[in-house]
Amino acid sequence: MALDFVLYCKSYRRDLLRVKRLLESLRLHNIESIPFYISTPQADKAVLFELLGEGSDFHWVSDESIVQSNPRAPQDIQKTRPGGIGQQVIKSEFWRLGIADNYLCIDSDSVFIRDFVKADFLAPDGSPYTVLHQNKELFQLATNRGFLRVERDLRKEAETVKALFSRVGPNYYCAPAPFIWSAKVWESLDTQYLQPKGMTLWDLV
Repeated sequence: MALDFVLYCKSYRRDLLRVKRLLESLRLHNIESIPFYISTPQADKAVLFELLGEGSDFHWVSDESIVQSNPRAPQDIQKTRPGGIGQQVIKSEFWRLGIADNYLCIDSDSVFIRDFVKADFLAPDGSPYTVLHQNKELFQLATNRGFLRVERDLRKEAETVKALFSRVGPNYYCAPAPFIWSAKVWESLDTQYLQPKGMTLWDLV
């Protein structure tokens, strides 16, 4: 049976010192001991455990197991794609392991600075909160500094996504990380959009 909520970070060999710092902040502020999962390539497992120890405050899974959990993804496809793309797809496909209904996808350079509980991420009915904003502060900062393409490019991307789903209305953004993700939403994207088009996230991203 899947857990209702976990924390998840995708990492790799050259990124592990950041993960160590993240884990140290979790040890201080994860006061409900929400399970924390880390994935790395299988080849990096020994290095991870050497640096972090084999305590009970995190669980490891291999990137390969996440990739293989999608039966429509070619074996070892992550080795044929740029690292940034592979990282994004593996993070997004973590739901396929069936570990949790919802997960907080955390970048390794994140740290927690205050205590937190599950209720900060899930509504009383168990639905994950959606964090959306209109990027007003970022756009103003970019304008003030003369980086006009920041707003132009993000607005273009937002309009493209809106058109893809035939949505009208204001542009909303959900970056930066961490992201609260629902397995049901990822599954819906897969079954209702990708599969009918003969695609996987590897194609879409």
